[in-house]
Amino acid sequence: MTEYENKPGELSGPKQDLPEKPADREEKTPPPASQPRGGISKLFDLILAAAIVTIIIMFILRAPGVAGRVALVVLGFGAVIVIHEFGHFIVAKLGGIKV
Repeated sequence: MTEYENKPGELSGPKQDLPEKPADREEKTPPPASQPRGGISKLFDLILAAAIVTIIIMFILRAPGVAGRVALVVLGFGAVIVIHEFGHFIVAKLGGIKV
């Protein structure tokens, strides 16, 4: 066989020796996984979300015109998305997936 002929399962092209990895270069390890968030941070997120929803509801009650209707539609879409994603969560739990 010549330099350019291939055996079955080999890639085409001239045969070349690949350079070896330098001995002084170490394998990079991935960064450690992030730590789970604490209870205070989760509580803050929940209070912030509740405050935003409360402000939007107050806005709807004070300005029931077009802007109020737009805010109501935004809340409606948000509710539909939350319910939809909760369905994914339930199916994952029932399927034995760690969530």
